[in-house]
Formats: sequence, C-alpha cells, structure tokens
Amino acid sequence: MLISAVDLYYRTSSDSQKELLTNINLNIKENDICILRGPSGSSKTVLLDLLANLKEPSSGILAYKKQNIEKLSAKEIKECLNEIVYIPHDPPCLWEKSLYSNMEYILKYQNIPADVIFDRIIHILKLTGLIGKRDLKPIQLSSVEKKVFFMAAALATEKNMIFCDLNIAGLPDEKDIIRTIKNYVFRGGTIVLTAKEKVKIKTTHTKYIDLINGKIK
Repeated sequence: MLISAVDLYYRTSSDSQKELLTNINLNIKENDICILRGPSGSSKTVLLDLLANLKEPSSGILAYKKQNIEKLSAKEIKECLNEIVYIPHDPPCLWEKSLYSNMEYILKYQNIPADVIFDRIIHILKLTGLIGKRDLKPIQLSSVEKKVFFMAAALATEKNMIFCDLNIAGLPDEKDIIRTIKNYVFRGGTIVLTAKEKVKIKTTHTKYIDLINGKIK
C-alpha cells in the first residue's frame, strides 16, 4: 500500500476547533488515480494536503509505504517529499515567460542535466498537446490550457506521485488533462486529485473518494 489513512481527523487550530475532516479511512495503491470528489466546502483540499504531508492530522494514523508518518525521522520525511510534486489550486509561475522557459526553470531548479532538459520538455509538450504553444506565455492560455500546462510541468519532474488541486470539472474541453493523467499512470505514476462531483476518469486504476462536509460518503 502506498498511502493509507486510518480514523483520520482534522480540526482547525483556532479556539473554535472546527472539525473539517471526520473519520477518514482510505487506501491508495501505486498507479492509482485517486479522485477526491465533492462540492465546494467539502474539505477536498484539506484532505489532499494531509495526504501530501503538507498538514498534520489532529488525530488518526497516516502511513506512507506502511510506515506511520508520525514516526518517521526528518530525513525520512524529506525523502518521501522528494518523491512527490504538488500542484496547488492557483499555482505560481513566471507569467511573462514562455511555457518552455517556465518548464526549463523548474527542471534547472531540480538540477536536471542541461543536455536532458530540452528533450524532456519537448516530449512532455507533445504528450500534452501543447507543443504548438511552447512559445506562448501562461497568461495567454485558456483556463483549461493552464491546467494542462501545470500538469505538463509536474510530469516533466518525473516524480513518482502528483498531488493536484486543480479541481477537474469533467468538461469536454478537459480531454487533454484526462489523457495526460491516464498517460502518467500508465507510465507508473500515482496521482491524487480534486474534482467536482460525479467526475469520472475511466481506468482500471481509478479510485473515487466522495466527500460531503468532511466525511466520506
């Protein structure tokens, strides 16, 4: 099992101690597409942050590769985080630079060898259908194309897991995003993403987690 949660709760740190997640139990295997579905306010992002180890649960057990995260050393947690990439709801980027330059910046920051960067970026842009827009700036893309671009940038890092808070809506023009997600999993990756209610990605590896008011239905 890659990630498992047992009796997970999350409460705000304020005096009111509002409970945002209640009794969460789930398992995520390698190569899963785990879709956290639900309406606005259902705490999808909170759960995504917990699974990505960006927040600590108030109680319960969160395990990564069968190891309780709470008992891992700082070095072991860093190693876990090095295997993932997180795409927030409103990702930062170099808005006045080209798509290619943005991806080049990310890969240089991760110390990817210069002789690898060009071929990798071109491959990912072809894979995601953005190759014809490589010289455009992110600000020139449609809202759906921006989502595809942020997924492309994440894929280029070649991390084992992607946590994605782009809240996929299941619209017809999101087909490039869906194809990109399927291809990533086919290549051996695991992805956890937020989505609107009833969104479906049809594969044998898809797992749906439906949330209502912080509880799994």
